[in-house]
Amino acid sequence: MRQIEYRGDIWNKEFWNDPKAFYGQIIPFAEGSEFQPISVKGMSGGPLFSVERDPSGRIGYRLYGIQRSEDKDERLIRVEPLHKILGLIKPES
Repeated sequence: MRQIEYRGDIWNKEFWNDPKAFYGQIIPFAEGSEFQPISVKGMSGGPLFSVERDPSGRIGYRLYGIQRSEDKDERLIRVEPLHKILGLIKPES
């Protein structure tokens, strides 16, 4: 997946109605691979992780957000960033 820029000026207003969300395009795993994801149906509410390599070469990951919706024709997803989700959760008294 690769992040894409917010495009709120295009026709699909329901998908693009949050300029602060993460928008990503599903890209192939590897050229010629036969195991490409065809659909993300049923993955709404699933995690989106950030995977990074630090300067020492170690790989780290963190929860970035939760998948919220998709544009099947363009192979795009919209993710609610974790900081927005945490802002909605009220701590127990």
